[in-house]
Order: sequence, then C-alpha cells, then structure tokens
Amino acid sequence: MPPPNACGSSPQGGSRPYVLAVEIESVGTATVPPRRPQPIGITAELAEARKQLRSLAPPDSWDAVMDEVHAVQAKQHVSLLAALHTVYARLAAGWTPGAR
Repeated sequence: MPPPNACGSSPQGGSRPYVLAVEIESVGTATVPPRRPQPIGITAELAEARKQLRSLAPPDSWDAVMDEVHAVQAKQHVSLLAALHTVYARLAAGWTPGAR
C-alpha cells in the first residue's frame, strides 16, 4: 500500500487513480492592507501635472483653469500634458483665470 499522502493507483490494484484526503488546520489569518494601484507612464505624468496645476490655481476657479487648458490644447494643437504645463507656466507668471 502506498504512503498515506501519496497519489497513485487504487489500493485494490485497479487502474482508478485516487487521492487521500488531508486535513489542514488553519493557524491564523493575514491581513493585508489594500494597496492603491500607482499610475505609471503618461498616466502618472498627467496626474502629477494636474496636481501641480491645482496647487497653483485659485481654489474657486478650477473649471476656468481647465477651460484654458482645453483652449490651449485646441489652439496650439498640443497634447493634454503640454497644455497643462503651458497653463501652469501662465499661472506661475501671474495669469488669473477669468469667469466661465
């Protein structure tokens, strides 16, 4: 007869395979804190550019700032990232967004 935890042929000599049941005791649980996925590549660059722009923009004018970003993107035919950087530079130079 095979060892108690082995797989093999039926102990009666037949050709049916068998697996003996093994009982495993739980010793505890591990708690893993949830992790937020970190953006990478262009996603990370866009997130960082938006964060910097938001930190410099007046608190009540985010919509007007984003309108300017989209206007720059359309007029200058540049990427969103380039437009975010352009508007950031304008804000840093003293530009104030107008009302929507």
